[in-house]
Amino acid sequence: MASSTESPSTPLCILGAGPHGLALALHLHQAAPDIAERAIVLDPSGSWLTVWREQFERLGIDVL
Repeated sequence: MASSTESPSTPLCILGAGPHGLALALHLHQAAPDIAERAIVLDPSGSWLTVWREQFERLGIDVL
């Protein structure tokens, strides 16, 4: 197993584009922009906050 110091160019994959995944991406962008520029956010829906938006719509919530 390679240590983190051996491959600093390894990309980071954030799984899930819900509130938690996007909060992590934002924090990473602010705290470590050099790592954030190699990061990708993946979600099975294909877009950000899809499940969250669908759940709010079903519940009739227009504004958080």
